[in-house]
Amino acid sequence: MTLPGPTLEYLVVDVFTDRAYSGNPLAVVLGGEGLTSAQMQAVASEFHLSETAFPLWVGALGDVDYQLRIFTPTAELPFAGHPSVGAAWVLAYRELVPVGPLRQRCGAGDLGVRVELRQTDEPGPAPRVPGRVWLDGAAPSARRTDDPQLAARVATAVGLGLAELRGEVWICGAGLDFCYLGVHPSTLGRASATAAGLTAVSELAGLAGLVVHTLGSARVQQRVFAPDIGVVEDPATGSAALGLVALAVATGHLVGDGEHELVVEQGAWIGRGSRMTCAVRTERGRPVAVSVAGEVVPVAVGRIRVPPVT
Repeated sequence: MTLPGPTLEYLVVDVFTDRAYSGNPLAVVLGGEGLTSAQMQAVASEFHLSETAFPLWVGALGDVDYQLRIFTPTAELPFAGHPSVGAAWVLAYRELVPVGPLRQRCGAGDLGVRVELRQTDEPGPAPRVPGRVWLDGAAPSARRTDDPQLAARVATAVGLGLAELRGEVWICGAGLDFCYLGVHPSTLGRASATAAGLTAVSELAGLAGLVVHTLGSARVQQRVFAPDIGVVEDPATGSAALGLVALAVATGHLVGDGEHELVVEQGAWIGRGSRMTCAVRTERGRPVAVSVAGEVVPVAVGRIRVPPVT
């Protein structure tokens, strides 16, 4: 079938997983330099995935390899983890950028990305196929909120009682700020959220969403809710994992200066299991640099019509 009018190429990939039809699906649209913001938003609404990424080459970028714009079905984000990881993988896969270290420009600033070479046991020269992708976060931050009334309202927003929380409520991030609630692993599956519930918590204004996690347990898991930006529950949220590893340092779950790693699982409760490896460098007991990594699996290629200019 031939589509009428101009079209753009896209790839759909599953991010933070090594299996198709798991992890977080992402549409990466190529060649969108001439699109307006409204047209990009229309394309993202048409895909209706948690995010759609538009890697762009616009003007002189200096030491930056490309610009990335990221849209949910209803809004543009300054930064997000799985679109950054997935877009870098697609660009390397299509040989538009080299495998290795890259610089990405987004609303959160210029951030480092590193595409690893996929390891193979096949004889002969190894093909330069991209493998795991590392994404650097912006400067990490973590602050505790001591208001018990806020804690109760935030717990209610995700369908939990105040007594079910473990520890204080924190605001953390490394490019995007999230609100973090610690719970026992047996409680994690009972969490849920609605746009009305989160909107009722006025203190969440300006935050990317609400994270319910099991930091401190043998398996670190998180669930991320952001229905106010069109994502009721996200299968894999690299930006939230970056904040979680900053929280791990702030709360003493990762101790000692130097390099630490933390594996974070997400998405099993909505049938999209994902796995993220987080790294953090600490100095004087504080997180100073964080990054997140994951695998990427391609699942679809095609062309989409360019929306009309409105």
